[in-house]
Amino acid sequence: FKQNIYDYLNGLLIPVLSPSCETRHWLKTIWASKPWKNVVYISSNPFANKRTLRTVAKVHEVWRYNWIDNYTATDPSMLSEAFRIEILRLKLSGKSENMRFVLHYMKPHAPYKNFTKILRKHVPEYDAFLANMGNPAIILSILYELFKKKEAVDAFLKKLYIENLKWVLKEISKIINRLPKPVVITADHGELLGEYHLYFHPKINLPQLRIVPWFIIK
Repeated sequence: FKQNIYDYLNGLLIPVLSPSCETRHWLKTIWASKPWKNVVYISSNPFANKRTLRTVAKVHEVWRYNWIDNYTATDPSMLSEAFRIEILRLKLSGKSENMRFVLHYMKPHAPYKNFTKILRKHVPEYDAFLANMGNPAIILSILYELFKKKEAVDAFLKKLYIENLKWVLKEISKIINRLPKPVVITADHGELLGEYHLYFHPKINLPQLRIVPWFIIK
């Protein structure tokens, strides 16, 4: 994050400790603790929905109508569009004053953009397995079959992770002037990309999963 954020935005970056290493527990810890009646939560993550976020004023479930396919999830630009819709609704109703917004992007969370296309190009016989991309064991078995060595697998995943991070940061930079200030970019959890021979975000208390950015935009 530190290596890429300043290509898109200016601000103050602070490392902070997330209360969890996975989204569902993070939602319970942060959002279920008290009412957030001035918050509109725009979500591309299916775990962040109307049932799990009953303490906020409104949940706009972008993931319900913009799930691109089984492997890419939602396009970050759709959250920008959802924000424009919600801010217009609030202004028309006269309720926009003091309202805050959470834009919960799915990216750079796996499954990564271009992941499916790359795998199909190299290993078309695995196409049937791609329907189970949510299974980390299947993902890793395909990658190790393709690249053979751990170092190559790690490099491949890191490259895709950075590409997906840039995808989101570019989109945020387009709408930053429309968002009510102050604006903070953070994350619910981190990602393992080969550290300790582990991948993605298992329920393990590790610094790579708990330490996340807290970026205050100037």
